[in-house]
Amino acid sequence: MKILREKQYAAFAANVKTLDSLRRNKVSYIPGVFEVAKVIVLSKEDFEKLSEDISPDYPFLRDNQNLMSGGLGRIFRCLLVHAKGEKENLLIAQGRNHLYLGYGRDYHKVNLQGVPVEYISLKEPKIYQERACFFWKAQGFQELTDLHQSAEPWSQFQVEQVVVLPDEQYRQFRENGLMEDQIFLFDHQDKMWMDPGNFCWHCVLVKGENSRDGVLVESEGYAYARYASYAPDCSRLRLQGVPVHYEVTPKDIREVQNAAERNRMEHYLSFVGAELQNLAFSLHFIDYDVGTDRFTTRLYGGPDSYIEEHLTPKQLADSHHFSQELREKFFDMDFRYQGEDLNHLPTADRPKKKAPRRGDAR
Repeated sequence: MKILREKQYAAFAANVKTLDSLRRNKVSYIPGVFEVAKVIVLSKEDFEKLSEDISPDYPFLRDNQNLMSGGLGRIFRCLLVHAKGEKENLLIAQGRNHLYLGYGRDYHKVNLQGVPVEYISLKEPKIYQERACFFWKAQGFQELTDLHQSAEPWSQFQVEQVVVLPDEQYRQFRENGLMEDQIFLFDHQDKMWMDPGNFCWHCVLVKGENSRDGVLVESEGYAYARYASYAPDCSRLRLQGVPVHYEVTPKDIREVQNAAERNRMEHYLSFVGAELQNLAFSLHFIDYDVGTDRFTTRLYGGPDSYIEEHLTPKQLADSHHFSQELREKFFDMDFRYQGEDLNHLPTADRPKKKAPRRGDAR
């Protein structure tokens, strides 16, 4: 772990959209200690474009998300972004649920010794589906795609739960099962409601194992799709940190019959996609193999450097020295990880292995 000889302090604001709001000091700040992990240099035109709409969906932020952390303990590990030939700069740190921004008038005053510098062209952020048109008591897929027949306006929505069905079961649900009671909707009633304050549908996404599309459901406390909307491309939905329930998953999972085994399986599957961090490294839960009872994890020390491991839950907890609080949740079979912050990883030795190249055997 890098030891800072002298702490650097800055004020950060959460989820700010424009640089001008920082310049005019029109935001609520969180003071903290920061460290710059990388310097990003843009053209003047690109920096101005970024300044007008600082979206967390820009590809360069997603490409460098493993370098950033922020919020917990008021410690921020960030990118420093400035225009070529200009001193004004942005400090960008990314926590689990927020993008934190700091403002600097002269980046020369920041300790950048040994910090890598990357010159990039700004690529457009991914376009997400932000609104949906919900139908009341739609009979099937054809009604969901006839947008002129909906009495509801296009409205905001937020996915609170993903339910994955076998492809054939999903096809039947989409075509003929919207008005039928479904156990998987009954089980997730608490994830569906309408927020009248900002007219936002909090809903469940139902999709197939291999389907690109899905159905957004708000059941209003019922067990059928009382309100439903068709999502043609699930990759355009904001699903980061959203828990996933596999109603029935591939062959090895389908063979699980014992209730205790199934509960254990669902517990560990809920950690897939989770991330534990400290200032130097981040541990990503990539996959969980039910058949072998092993997690595939990656310990990142940088965007292109990680150690990939295949460990049982006990081996994983012991190897990475999970805290007592984290161990209690990790070995509680009734616990389901739902995107909440977990304890950071303790300081560990920097990964020495190189990232495997694409195509290498796992």
